[in-house]
Amino acid sequence: MILTLHKPAGWTPLEAMEDLRTRIPELAGQPMVYAGRLDPMAEGVLLVLTGDDRFALPAHLAHDKEYVATFLFGVGSDTH
Repeated sequence: MILTLHKPAGWTPLEAMEDLRTRIPELAGQPMVYAGRLDPMAEGVLLVLTGDDRFALPAHLAHDKEYVATFLFGVGSDTH
């Protein structure tokens, strides 16, 4: 099974997958992997592969990705 999961900011991808397991009991014993990496501070769509579909991971890693960011220029801090 291939699922798309919205990973909220502040969570790691593993935390998002564990939350998915608790919300969908059928996934509790399923092996799962995610395609791509979202840093904990990022939010976005995480592609989750379960069961035999996880063996297709290399093909999904080749998909194009788009990143959207907001920058604030002119602000300084003691850590630069």
